[in-house]
Amino acid sequence: LTLTLGLAGGLFLFMRWQETRRVERERAEAQDAVVFDFAPSAVLEVVLENQNGRFVMKRESEGWTVVEPRALPADPETVPGMVSFTTRLQRLKTVVSPYGEDGTQPSLDVFGLGAPMFIVTLVTVDGEHTLKVGVKNAFDGNAYARLPNAKSPRDLEVFQVDGALHFHLDKDLFDLRDKRLVPFDPAKVDRFTAVGSSQGEAFRLVAERGPAGFVTQPKTGE
Repeated sequence: LTLTLGLAGGLFLFMRWQETRRVERERAEAQDAVVFDFAPSAVLEVVLENQNGRFVMKRESEGWTVVEPRALPADPETVPGMVSFTTRLQRLKTVVSPYGEDGTQPSLDVFGLGAPMFIVTLVTVDGEHTLKVGVKNAFDGNAYARLPNAKSPRDLEVFQVDGALHFHLDKDLFDLRDKRLVPFDPAKVDRFTAVGSSQGEAFRLVAERGPAGFVTQPKTGE
């Protein structure tokens, strides 16, 4: 009986050790797949270079602002969406290691990285973090990318990322600037009024925020 209990206990400890190793391995692999190891909230500035020009956006207390090529309020969804998507990128597949068998680096032109389609730089308190993005893979739509920071041999690898990154980086000044006629936070609106006419009849519509949301009180003939 003692021998049986000892074997059972040893088997239990071995299984726990195996499970711990598996969890640690999966955590390490997940961390290794991350392109940037910081949260969107850590990004203070974004520099985007593409066929439309060079654009610089800075995070202010009230949100993002375009500072180059012109000082303009930034779109409240486009710029945060770009930052969020970029900081959550993962390496889907390594395509080219830093150096070939002859010790030289292969041409980057085939991946569209010789002259990158997009260059995005995220600035945090730790410095600048640049990602160069090339063409999409015709097979699965993933995009080729590279970290040109050269802090380690791995930074010189060409790898694939989600091809939807093209959508977030293919922007011009019109896309990046705030296009609202009257910028305000909808959550801070307590009452609004609309005045107009329909089919020759004047109307005035008033909506006030209540416990369950806005309640409209249409009044006509005013």
